[in-house]
Amino acid sequence: YEDNLEIIVSKPIVSYRESVAKSGATVTAKSPNGLNRIVVKVEPAKRSLSKMIEKKRNEELIKNAERILNMDENENILVDLAGKELIYEDLESIINGFKWACRSGPLCGEPLMRVRVNLIDVHLSDKPEQKGQAQIMPAVRRAIFGSFLTANPILLEPIYSIQISAPTEQMGNIINLVTKRRGKISSIIQKGFISIIDGFMPVAESLGLADEIRSASSGRAFWQSVFSHWEEIPEDHLFKIIYFIRLRKGLPVEVPEAEIFID
Repeated sequence: YEDNLEIIVSKPIVSYRESVAKSGATVTAKSPNGLNRIVVKVEPAKRSLSKMIEKKRNEELIKNAERILNMDENENILVDLAGKELIYEDLESIINGFKWACRSGPLCGEPLMRVRVNLIDVHLSDKPEQKGQAQIMPAVRRAIFGSFLTANPILLEPIYSIQISAPTEQMGNIINLVTKRRGKISSIIQKGFISIIDGFMPVAESLGLADEIRSASSGRAFWQSVFSHWEEIPEDHLFKIIYFIRLRKGLPVEVPEAEIFID
């Protein structure tokens, strides 16, 4: 225990998710030694497929002749369409390359979400010393990034469900605060002298809202929030948010082109 310690408080950091809006190109990427090739195609993951896997409805997977190699907590799915017999070590390297790509995407280093990666083809060296994780994982990651960047990449932001209670005469001020922070009002209910607003607001826009609500209502308003869902960031805000995330992480401010990942 020490006295007189200086406390430095940083601004809260909001997490985002990278995703795609359409199917990308079929992309080939080579391993660092150039002796292994991975071919993938990225597309949006269907929510119904995620639910189907969770419920273990494997008969539909069998009917479609698709093999799910991996699915993570962000609903990213790796699907084997190559149909090649691979030894366990090679298959594990492919899956680990998929997980690596999903942890930190090419837009701004945020995790991927709801991305389906189709493994189209695999060409691996016959010699064990010429493949392995150090060769296969980077090839898988580069192929995924290359296809991802051709698939109309988007950024998802966390959205709060909000409820604000305030005297009815203060509602005009409260509504202005919500809408100027990209909030959406779903309902307003009046109960006596109190009105209750229900709606949604991006988590990033809610920072500092409590102080503004107290000021606008002379301390007579009460608000609460809870995480609701992820939502695509509007295009007019997208590039600014990506820019500041890349700046904060020490990344080059320009998003890389797909071509640098494609062989």
